[in-house]
Amino acid sequence: MIIYFHDFASPDRTASVDDGIVLAVAIGLVSVLRTVLYQAYWHKLMQPYLWLLRFFSALVYHKSLVLSSEARAKYSSGEISAYLSVDTERLATAINYIHCIWDYPLRIVVVLCALYRLLGYSALAGIAVLVASTQLSALLVRVVDRRFKQLIECRDQRVRIVGETVANIKGIKLYSWQDTFVNRIDDIRTRLELPALRSVGLWKGVMSLASLLVSLFIGFVTFAAYEALNGRTRHPLTSQLVFVSLSLFAVLQEPIAEMPTVISMLVNASRSLVRLCDFAMCDEVVSDNRQSYNTQDGDDTEMMVQIVDGTFKWSADDSASVLCDANFSCRR
Repeated sequence: MIIYFHDFASPDRTASVDDGIVLAVAIGLVSVLRTVLYQAYWHKLMQPYLWLLRFFSALVYHKSLVLSSEARAKYSSGEISAYLSVDTERLATAINYIHCIWDYPLRIVVVLCALYRLLGYSALAGIAVLVASTQLSALLVRVVDRRFKQLIECRDQRVRIVGETVANIKGIKLYSWQDTFVNRIDDIRTRLELPALRSVGLWKGVMSLASLLVSLFIGFVTFAAYEALNGRTRHPLTSQLVFVSLSLFAVLQEPIAEMPTVISMLVNASRSLVRLCDFAMCDEVVSDNRQSYNTQDGDDTEMMVQIVDGTFKWSADDSASVLCDANFSCRR
């Protein structure tokens, strides 16, 4: 389009009005096609997201039904609810964005190659700024990761106390302890969780601002280097060269701006994956030890429960037994 207007405004006028109309219609159709394909891309992307979310939710729910008594004592109902509502959704969302690990670097490489062909060695200045920005992004991601870890710990503590309160609500209301428990939950919320949540939001805002400033700074450094190094040996810095370069930098802006967010999302998903793996690897009730009986049939003298020389422990890891040589029988 820039080349067309440049040729149309030139004295010899090599471009015609019909060419401009065709070019404008073609650009409009390309924009419509890009929008349709982009929406179709997100539509297809949401289908595996819903499948994965349903799969992980069913996995957590089924695991919670078969936990052993020892494993159930480690997890409260609030923590299991957090796995169902937070960790499963975070993991399903991150899997949809995992392709950005190779997509965004590929875009950056293609755009930088185009910039090098257009601007020459001055594009290396933009590459240097880009490399420096990746180090800054990595530093910010580590900071956000530490803040997010603190937020998860505070949130789990609050959810655990809320679960205990709901489970014992009858006794709490009977003894009028509701104000004490409300103050305890509110103290954790205001003193620990809200400052951690505010810190995470603040550092995410710093990451977004840094990404936008990096894109502008790359363009500024590249044009300054072009004027200082290649302004005399190559073509002068014309409007055509500037607008084409700015268009390439606009394409470069999305992967640079979204890369820290994607990395932070994948880091959070990795932590959720570790939590879900620890939960999935807990001990289960052995199905072979369970046997159902029909109480309508059978003789009254039939033995229903019988223990011979039984040994019992509170935990499988305990070395000492709390009950040895136990014998017990129970008939119908």
